[in-house]
Amino acid sequence: MISRYIVRPIVNDSGRGGQKYAVEDQDTGKIVSRHISHAVALRHCDKLDEQTRKHAAVVNEEPAPMTVRHIPWPAKVTPMPKPAEYKHLAAWGALLHSNPGYVREQQALASFDAAPIDAVFKRDGKWVRYADVVSAATRVIIDRWLAEHDQVNGPTS
Repeated sequence: MISRYIVRPIVNDSGRGGQKYAVEDQDTGKIVSRHISHAVALRHCDKLDEQTRKHAAVVNEEPAPMTVRHIPWPAKVTPMPKPAEYKHLAAWGALLHSNPGYVREQQALASFDAAPIDAVFKRDGKWVRYADVVSAATRVIIDRWLAEHDQVNGPTS
């Protein structure tokens, strides 16, 4: 199946350096989303294609005569967290001396996956939360990093 969406490199106007990528709808030519990673942009294309196929299946399905079809909408829509809100991921990356670009990519992936806000890393396709970290020493290091980060940048809430 040919994708309705394409990934294009875009000019990074944030002044932080690095390449950014846009997911563009081929039918309308409009940019649907922007990403710091080509891989995350491709995963977003796949997710959008899947949603389009599901929507087309619902629209094209022939209902029985004289019936009303109701597609439920969630009672409460929660906004997707911003990548920078995943501070536990940043603390984990600092603990492991990870490249800041890799940490930002993991934060973007967590945001895209709607991972728990206290996610630390992803293992076997599931996000591991801060509460699941067993080592008390590791938890102390993460807590210190978060406390120092909040002093410099202020709390997020």
